[in-house]
Amino acid sequence: ILLLNRRLLPGRKEILPNMGWWIPTSPELLAASEAAILRCVRTPYTCTHVPVQMPKGPGDCDDAETCHIRTISVKDSRASATSIPLVMIHGFAAGLGLWVLNYDTLARHNQVHAIDLLGFARSTRYHFSRNADECVDQFVTSIEEWRKEMQLEKFVLMGHSFGAYLSFFYAAKHPSRVQHLILADPWGVVPHQEEFMTRRYPWYFHAIRSVVSLFNPLAALRAAGPYARGMLGKLRADIIAKFESVYEDDTVGDYIFHCNAQTPPTGEAAFSSVSQPLGWAANPLLTNADRLDQSVPLTVMYGKYTWMNKEAGHDMVNKYVHQGRNAECITIPSSGHHIYSDNYPVFNAAVQRILQIYK
Repeated sequence: ILLLNRRLLPGRKEILPNMGWWIPTSPELLAASEAAILRCVRTPYTCTHVPVQMPKGPGDCDDAETCHIRTISVKDSRASATSIPLVMIHGFAAGLGLWVLNYDTLARHNQVHAIDLLGFARSTRYHFSRNADECVDQFVTSIEEWRKEMQLEKFVLMGHSFGAYLSFFYAAKHPSRVQHLILADPWGVVPHQEEFMTRRYPWYFHAIRSVVSLFNPLAALRAAGPYARGMLGKLRADIIAKFESVYEDDTVGDYIFHCNAQTPPTGEAAFSSVSQPLGWAANPLLTNADRLDQSVPLTVMYGKYTWMNKEAGHDMVNKYVHQGRNAECITIPSSGHHIYSDNYPVFNAAVQRILQIYK
């Protein structure tokens, strides 16, 4: 099996396929965990499943064309009816519940919407194309169909990590809808690093890489079944700890677990389709920088201690600035990749500064 690689199989697999009974989760438990994590949001909000029309294909949504995108809409009574709304898109293995430290502050003067991407959390587990470009285009289509259903003419678009990557391509295709693009610690900026891949590594590095590349990114979590929740608490204690000021129990850990224990994991499979081994983007933002219309202002944010390649983001912004475009790159101090929670007061203030322009 060590000689296998992902080309031998049509898409990545689960370690224990068709064993949902082994995993202590359900849509009902996910819904309950979402309700629990949102209980700290003080601003009035509504949650809905917004219908979107998606192309037919192998493994469609249950009703062939209509999928549903889980959506939260947060609106403070002080927000002006004419202010430009903010739309937020989560990163890989996340959901709309992880913005809980941001909703109240960001919704003071602008209505805020956040979604679960198709394939993640409580949205429909749509089966995406295995072709990288087609897969990204399907995500973009789903966001645009959602926008139409929500009747949003123009909005500030902010995505984190993988959500930032998709937000860029949405803005590139629909620039007239994006008032301002915010890429929060974006994934997928830098091209594939040949030097890194050709470096000499121990034989077991390549063996492990070959085996891991056969499976969905979080397949091991689901394979662990009833032991997965405890495993997640140890592996991602860093993320859970960021919310300790709000929750004294396992609310955040439970939410993350139930978001990612659901099957089929079509969002993970989609991420695998748009990435190369070891997490490089198959179609990086740097090589697509010219696709973003000059009319779209851009803000790129990085955590000071992020593991993402900040230099690549700075290079992209500098290219725009030299072209006379409205672009900036800012650093959020005392934070890593999860800047929306690591140092959320400073992050919220940075986003508010942008929203103030459009309130």
